[in-house]
Amino acid sequence: MIDDDILIECKACELHPRAGVLRLPNILTNELNSSIIKAYCQLLSTANVVDKNKEWFGVIITYREMYLGFGSDAWHEFMQPKVKEFAAQNNLDLDILPPKNLFFVTVEYWDYMMQVIKQGKASLKQMLEKGRELNLSSNPIDKVFLIEQVLKKHFRVQSLDLSYLKNAHKVINIVTAELDS
Repeated sequence: MIDDDILIECKACELHPRAGVLRLPNILTNELNSSIIKAYCQLLSTANVVDKNKEWFGVIITYREMYLGFGSDAWHEFMQPKVKEFAAQNNLDLDILPPKNLFFVTVEYWDYMMQVIKQGKASLKQMLEKGRELNLSSNPIDKVFLIEQVLKKHFRVQSLDLSYLKNAHKVINIVTAELDS
């Protein structure tokens, strides 16, 4: 279901409130070095090993929304120095998976994207390409900051009926008053 030029990395991380409020590059870099920056470096390394002759897309799935925008936004805000350093040390070409092809998706919106695919409305690559197009748009009316905006406007689904979600509460032992009755 996923094109062979898309790599996915999952990180169970949250943005500390201090970093979310202050949004200073050094704080974001320190806060996200072992998660988001590491994930991008892992994606670059993998793309280099698998096929360094094609352009890749990367998706970093996070536990919660961290308001990092798209890869280009995070690149300019805090990722550039560390990732460039890593790429230079490991002889990696950043063009293999450029920041514009990097996407941050929460688990919730990953499920949404899977529903879009299940319903045959679009492929994952089509959603990513639309997100990249709108994020890089010079028209302020079209420009978006989160993949959620792209999905809700261009790939709307009415409900999620993914089989793995139907019994998720049983698998992860979530107990609530509603489930007990």
